[in-house]
Amino acid sequence: MAEDPKAAYRQAWIESDLRHRLSVRVVHRTLKQRMHAVGRVLPQYAERELADVRDRAALLSALPSHVAPVFVDGEYSYAESVTIPMTGWSFDAAAPLATLRFEAARADLDTHPLLAASSHGALQLATEVMLLLDGGPEPLRVWRYGLAARHTVAHGRRTIRMLRPEERPSLPGWHAISTDGAALLQLDAPAVGTDGLADVWHLSMLQLALPTAELYRRVAPRLASALLPAASSTAADVQQRAPMIPDGCKMLLAFHTLDGACVAGACFAAMLDVRPLQPPPTEHRRVRLLQASVRPASDTRVVELQACGFLPQVGIACCQLWQAGRVVLSTATHFGGALDGGAKWSLGEAVYEDTSGVTQREQMEGHIFTGRVRVSHDTGAEAALRESVVAPDDCGELTTEQDNAAALHWRLEGVELSLQLPWNADEQGVVFQPHACERAWTSQLRQLAMQLRA
Repeated sequence: MAEDPKAAYRQAWIESDLRHRLSVRVVHRTLKQRMHAVGRVLPQYAERELADVRDRAALLSALPSHVAPVFVDGEYSYAESVTIPMTGWSFDAAAPLATLRFEAARADLDTHPLLAASSHGALQLATEVMLLLDGGPEPLRVWRYGLAARHTVAHGRRTIRMLRPEERPSLPGWHAISTDGAALLQLDAPAVGTDGLADVWHLSMLQLALPTAELYRRVAPRLASALLPAASSTAADVQQRAPMIPDGCKMLLAFHTLDGACVAGACFAAMLDVRPLQPPPTEHRRVRLLQASVRPASDTRVVELQACGFLPQVGIACCQLWQAGRVVLSTATHFGGALDGGAKWSLGEAVYEDTSGVTQREQMEGHIFTGRVRVSHDTGAEAALRESVVAPDDCGELTTEQDNAAALHWRLEGVELSLQLPWNADEQGVVFQPHACERAWTSQLRQLAMQLRA
């Protein structure tokens, strides 16, 4: 991908200014245990028999209930927090991705940051990992690590998890990952000072994959549209329609190595489909969901990408969605196993307080699906000299000579971007906090779904 003056200016501006202003704070929060009364649930036959009872409410209130332990968010322990400055970064001028590294050893910290999940007894301990700009009180992102209680989830939703045994070979050197795929964590077992803690680790290194659009919206919102890279040379051809028109959008899809170098990318016309998501009859959800799907506008759902290498076994997938000439969605996520099964990410959090008083933070999940990948060589004189068809889990094992690295073309089959949004969140007492998209765009999607439903 050729570097244009706007991309070069953007990269120089970030590297000269933004990299000195980003840091990660690891802070602990206490969780106070409280016994919450859980009402009895009547079986279906009892519901039918009581349908005509006049004092139904009084009868139900007299039924015995049992109590369950829940953990309510307490105060932050800022005195024990540790701030890690950014020690490594990579801003790709060819695609809208920033790769940030925070290494405790290189930062030469006096106190090692601890990732702690709980302690014994009634007082629970959880950890929040915050991405800060200028050390301000309002973080750009927050990831949480806490143990789940038996009847309800402590500390909102746990958004940092340990890698499963089958995932470790595809992510060598890493031990944990965030549920949105944006953060990789390297952990060490602490030697001393952990008596009474059930789950605690030293956080030695953290790598974040963030779209630059998310940084621009916080650093320079007025200049965001001018500093963002054009989706392609045909970005001016984007139809100037209302953002809620399904067929007026373009999608930018790029793949990167683990250190942030762009391997392949392309911009193509896309179709947007929105519909309410019906939960299974056995699932009682507080947050009703809206399902949105973005697919290539062509009937074949095939995307051609210009590439300078093969699909890496471990890397980063970056996606942007353009409507009416502006970026409405931008996300990045780590993947392993050469996209085997796609890559998961998060659009934002739906925050609400449940009946027990616990603040729940439910991730609105997204998914990037890709089918088979066809890799072809093109030397210019002999087009399509060689073509190989590989499955996603085999792409990372392929190698190519450096001379032919710039003559590769990817053909992705079955590309689809799937995302979830809260449906009529205001009526449910839910606050949606997006970080990968515009808030106004999510409202317009809900309006579109209501119109289509009517």
